[in-house]
Amino acid sequence: MSPIRRLLVALSALPILLIAVVLALPYLLSLDSIRDRILGAVESSLHRKVEARAIHLELLYGLGARIEGVTVRNPPGWETPALATIDELSVKLALWPLLSRRVEVRRIVLEGVTVAIERNPAGELNFADLGASHHLRASPPPAAGAVDFAVSRVQISRGRFLFVDRQISPGKTVTISLDDLAGEICDLGPASTPCFDLSGRFLADAGRNIFLKGAIGPPSPGKGFADAPFEAIFAARSLALARIAPYFGAARKIDPGVLSIEGALHGSPRGVVNVTGDVALVPPPRSTRIPPFEAKLALTLDGSGDSVAIAQSPFALASLPLRAEGRIDGLRTTAPRLDLRIATPGDVAIETLARLPGFSRSLPPGMQLSGRVRLDTSLQGTPTDLSTRASLDAAPLSVSRAGEPVLAAPAVRATLLARRNAPISGRVTASAGRLQKLPFDELVADWSWNEGALTLSPELRAFGGVLSGRFESNFADPKGESRIRLEVQRVQAGRLAESFPTAGHPLSGTLTAKMSLASRGLAPDALSKTGRGEGRILLANADLKTVELMPKVASALSTIGRVAGFQVPGGFESTRFKTLDVTVRLTEGRVLTPGLSLSGQDVAVTADGWIGFDQTLSYEGRLVIGPGILRGFGAAGRRIADELGRVTLPFRVSGMISEPKVDVDYSVALDLVRRVLPRHPGEWVKGIAGKVVEHVRERMEGRGPRLPDFLRQLFSRPIAPPAEQ
Repeated sequence: MSPIRRLLVALSALPILLIAVVLALPYLLSLDSIRDRILGAVESSLHRKVEARAIHLELLYGLGARIEGVTVRNPPGWETPALATIDELSVKLALWPLLSRRVEVRRIVLEGVTVAIERNPAGELNFADLGASHHLRASPPPAAGAVDFAVSRVQISRGRFLFVDRQISPGKTVTISLDDLAGEICDLGPASTPCFDLSGRFLADAGRNIFLKGAIGPPSPGKGFADAPFEAIFAARSLALARIAPYFGAARKIDPGVLSIEGALHGSPRGVVNVTGDVALVPPPRSTRIPPFEAKLALTLDGSGDSVAIAQSPFALASLPLRAEGRIDGLRTTAPRLDLRIATPGDVAIETLARLPGFSRSLPPGMQLSGRVRLDTSLQGTPTDLSTRASLDAAPLSVSRAGEPVLAAPAVRATLLARRNAPISGRVTASAGRLQKLPFDELVADWSWNEGALTLSPELRAFGGVLSGRFESNFADPKGESRIRLEVQRVQAGRLAESFPTAGHPLSGTLTAKMSLASRGLAPDALSKTGRGEGRILLANADLKTVELMPKVASALSTIGRVAGFQVPGGFESTRFKTLDVTVRLTEGRVLTPGLSLSGQDVAVTADGWIGFDQTLSYEGRLVIGPGILRGFGAAGRRIADELGRVTLPFRVSGMISEPKVDVDYSVALDLVRRVLPRHPGEWVKGIAGKVVEHVRERMEGRGPRLPDFLRQLFSRPIAPPAEQ
C-alpha cells in the first residue's frame, strides 16, 4: 500500500477514533479527584455534611456533569437523617455561549429527589440555620461585565417532599408527603418568560391528583420576577382531609371528607393576584356533623398591602345557597382584620336551612319547619376581637311537631350579636301569629347565650292582656338549676283556656298571675324532687262552678231542712263564684295553696291544702252562705243562721285529681239542730233529742250508723212541728 493511501486511511479513521474517545471519556475521566473540594465548598455554605457517591464528566450532546447519590445531612438532634437526597443530578451546558461570557444550561435533570422538612417539639425547623447563615453574608454587588446566566429546562421525576411534624401532636410524629412529583421548568433567565408544568400526588393513595401549569415574566426593565406578570392554572382533586386531621385542632380524630379545588391565577407575586376557581367538599358517608360544601372563588390578593378582597362569591352549604364578600387585611400579621358579609342571595326555602347538621340536631324529634327565609351575617374585627352580627327574616314561618301546629306567623325576625368573650345575644320579633292555638300580637323575645347558659325573656299581647316571662338555664351543667318567671296581666281567661287543648273545666273572667319557679331540670320527675317556687293567681269577673262541693253542701242542707222545715231552693247546688284568689307555693313535690279563696254573690269559700305531682290532693276549708242566699230558704231556713245571719259548713277534699272525694262535716248539723230545737214544742223536741242521745250511746259502744246515715234516717220524712201555743 502506498504511503498516500495509508495516510488517507488514517485520516478517515481519525473521526471514528475521536468519537470513541469522546464517548469513553466520561468513563475514563472521573471528577472524583476533585469531589472532596466540591463537597467541601458546599458543606461550608450549608453548614452540614454533604455526600455524593460519584461525579462524572459528560461530553455527549454538550459539556456536562452527572452526580449520583447526593445526600445533605441534618445536624444531630433531628429525627430524619437527611434534609435532602438526590438519586441522580445531571447538568448540560452549551459550549459556544461560553465564548461570549454567557452560561447557558441546556438541561438540569433531577431524578429521585426528596426534601424532608422537620419541625421539632419546640417549633424549630431543620433548615432555619440555612437562612440565618445566608443573611449573615452580604451579597456582593454585581461586577461589571458579569456573566449572563440562563437555564433552558429543569426536569424533575420521582420527586418527593416530606413534612415531619413532632409538635402538632405531643409525643407523636405526624408526616405529610407530596409524592411522585414530576414535570419541568423552562426558560429560566433574567429576560426570559419561564414556564412550569408540574404534577404530583398529595393526600391520596395512587395516581397524581395535583397539577400546576403556567408562565411568569418577562420582568420589566430594572425589576425582578417578583414584579413580573404571571398566569397559571391549578387543580387539587380528591384530597383526603382525614390524613391531616391533627391540624384541625379536634380533641378526637375526625374525618372532614374529601376536598377538591381548581382554578386560575393571574397577576404578579408582589402586586395584585386574582384567583378564580371552584371548591367542593364531600363529607364522608353517613356523616351527620359535616355538611357538603361547594363554592366559586373570586379573590384578589394584594401583595403590597398584605390583604385579600373577596368579590361576590356564591357558595352552598348543605344545599343552602349563600354569597360571601368583603376583605381581610394584615394577612402577615398576628392579628389580621376581617370585614366579611355572608348572606343568602334572596329568600330561600327554610327547609334548606334545616338541612344544616348543627341546626337540624338542635330541633326536637318530629319538628318540621316551612316557609321562606333570608339570612344576612357580618363579621368585623380581629380573631381575638371579632364582632358578629346576624339577622334572619322568615316570611312566612310555620313550625309543626308530629303534624300538630306549634307556631305560625306571617313574618318573624331574629337577630344575633356576638363579640369576643361577651355573651351571644339577640332578639326575636313577630308582629302577629299563633302559638299552637294561642293567637298573639307584638311578640318580643330577648335572648342571650353564655358558655351554655341560656336566658330568654319573651313578651306578647294576647286576649286583651300581656303575657311575659323569663327563662334561665345552664345546659352546660346537667345538675344546674333552671329558673322560670311568668307574669300574666289582665288576660281573658276563657279565651286563654280555649287555646290549650289540655285545659280542664271552662274558665271565664280576667286572669292576673305572677309565678316564679326554680328546679334542677324541667321534667315532671325533676320538678317533683327539686322544684320550688311561689306566686299568686287572681281570677276576677269569673263564672266558676265547683264540681263536687256545692252538690254535697246542698245535700247536707236538705237533710237539715227536714228538721227545720225548709227546702233548699232549686239551683243552689249550681251556685257560681266570681273571684278566685290564691297564693301558690311549690315545695317537696306539692303545690301548696294556703288561703285559697273563692267568692261570689253572698257565698264564699276559704281553704288550705295542696295538689301533688302524683295527681293527689288534700284540702280543708269552710263554705260560708250569706243572708242573701238564706232568704231563699224562707223564714224556717233563717232559723239555722248564726247571729250574723250566715251558715258556715266545714268540708274536706281528698283523693285523686281526676276523682276528688268531697266530705261535708255533718257534725256541724248538730249545732244547726240545736238552733232549731228551742223553737219547737217540748214533746216534739223530746222525741228528736231522745233519738240523738240513743245514737250517741250506740256510737260509743261501737254500734249504730255513722252520723250522716243517722241524720238521713232521722229526717227521712219531713217532721211538721205542732202549731205554736
